[in-house]
Amino acid sequence: MPTGYELCFIIRMMPKADLVSTIKRTAEFIMNHGGYLRKIESLGTRKLPYRMWKTGLSHREGNYILMEIDSRSKSLAEMEDYFKRDVDLVRHRAIAVKEEPKFECTLEDEMLPPPYSREAVIYMFQQGHSPAKIIKELKLPRSIACYKELGTTQD
Repeated sequence: MPTGYELCFIIRMMPKADLVSTIKRTAEFIMNHGGYLRKIESLGTRKLPYRMWKTGLSHREGNYILMEIDSRSKSLAEMEDYFKRDVDLVRHRAIAVKEEPKFECTLEDEMLPPPYSREAVIYMFQQGHSPAKIIKELKLPRSIACYKELGTTQD
């Protein structure tokens, strides 16, 4: 069953025409191995956080690309192997994306008063802040003598 992934790439600095051909080559490889491209987004050119080495070359700047794909995990392993061997890709990362649960909100839900102003919540606050009432309701003993009789205190 296909799973959603975000693929993040750092591509070495190159002319725009070469950059487009690298992205196209990577996208075609994904599609040829059973993946579905949902979105390709360029995050621009940035300085790298530290110097990165790939195939004996030092890289200080890179083009950041984000792809959203659907693929099987078996195919993803093959893709990652390809990405490691590609000389134009400085770094890559595949992150599994979980679908957000569907949440329906109705006008009636929105019109309810906030929880802290509901009667049941106010009653709970009052009970929590007055231990004397709880002791009376549960009929708990108040004196230490009761605990001495039970043998739960040390003298």
